[in-house]
Amino acid sequence: MLWPLVKSNTALSLAMTAWDVLYLIYVVRELHWSPVALAVVMGCASVGGVVGALAGRRLARPRGRWWGVGPLLLSALALQPLILLPVLFAGPGLLWQIVIGGCVTVRFAGATAHGSTQRSVRQGVCEPQYQGRQQSIGTWLTFGPRFLSALGAGVLVSAIGLVPSMAVAAVATAGGFVVLLHSPVRRLRIMPTTSGG
Repeated sequence: MLWPLVKSNTALSLAMTAWDVLYLIYVVRELHWSPVALAVVMGCASVGGVVGALAGRRLARPRGRWWGVGPLLLSALALQPLILLPVLFAGPGLLWQIVIGGCVTVRFAGATAHGSTQRSVRQGVCEPQYQGRQQSIGTWLTFGPRFLSALGAGVLVSAIGLVPSMAVAAVATAGGFVVLLHSPVRRLRIMPTTSGG
């Protein structure tokens, strides 16, 4: 369970880092957002995070065949590339700022529900004496190479342009979903526990 979760998190983290770097350039340079508009829309991320944190635990409870921990994790990951697509077609103006604010809210709700749930799974399957080690290794593998992703995004923009690079980053966010789809995590319905915890 641990290795697919860490690989999935790493794939998503790398893609989202590339997206976030390009997104900020896009809304400022191409959509001509003011600093206030950008701040308000980015504030939507906090709202989404709170919603995801509150809803994640309830959504992870098994309810029939299609609900539970694994389906929540897969649904949250599947949501990521889909919610980025409207941004690629955005234009200037208040309407698009509202649409993108909604997308940011949903994206962070899904990301927070996913993050807290996968962390709970990792803690549940790991013996207590290895909790710190699995957390530090997972964090290092997930966040350590992000600078390479930001650098790669810059190189990609130089090669194919800003919007096509954003499309590549959006599609790449599906990598985390693909990893979990082909792992035992997808069949997980209830939160696991170790014999020692």
